[in-house]
Amino acid sequence: MSVHCGKNFPFRKSRSDLDVDLPPGTGDADYLAAVRDVLPRVLQVSRPDIVLYDAGVDVAAQDELGYFDLSEQGMLDRDRYVIEACLDARVPVATVIGGGYAKDLDELAARHALIFRAASAVWDDRCMGTMDSTAPVAIDTGHPPAMTNSRPLPSVCDERMTSIESGQYDTHALRGAAGGRPWSA
Repeated sequence: MSVHCGKNFPFRKSRSDLDVDLPPGTGDADYLAAVRDVLPRVLQVSRPDIVLYDAGVDVAAQDELGYFDLSEQGMLDRDRYVIEACLDARVPVATVIGGGYAKDLDELAARHALIFRAASAVWDDRCMGTMDSTAPVAIDTGHPPAMTNSRPLPSVCDERMTSIESGQYDTHALRGAAGGRPWSA
C-alpha cells in the first residue's frame, strides 16, 4: 500500500498492490482520513506477517520537493495511527525513515524523529502504562492535536515480551516475511 501525491516525482510511478493517490496540497485531515479509510481493511484482508512502514516526511508542508501540506502534528498523528492499527491487528510493524528534503538538516532530522516519538508514546501507552491510552501525543505548537484516540487499546506487549524472553518468538519467520508479501503504509 502506498499513500502518495499522484502528481509528484517520479511522474511515472511503479504500481503497488494498492495506490492511494492524493492531490497536491493535501493537509492533515484529508491525509489521515485516507490512511484511516484504507489501512484497517488492508490489514484485515492481507493478514500480513509483518508491516514494513516507510515513515516518509516529504509530506511535510515545509518539504522542498513534496507537494503535501502536513504539519508536524499531522505526521506524528499519522505515525502513531499506523503503529496502533498494526498492533490492533496483532501484526508486528518495523519502520524506517524516508523521504524528506530540506537544506536545514536539523529541521529534517526533527521531522524524521517523529516516528520514534510516536513509537515511544505507543510503547508507553500499551506496554508501560505511563500514559492515558486515550490521550493523543502532542507537539507543543500552540495548536490542538489533529487526532484523538478514544477507543480502548488492547495490550499485546505482555504477550510478545513473554514470547521474546522465553525464546518462543519466531524471529526466523519475521526475517522470512520480508521476502514474502509484506505491506507498507
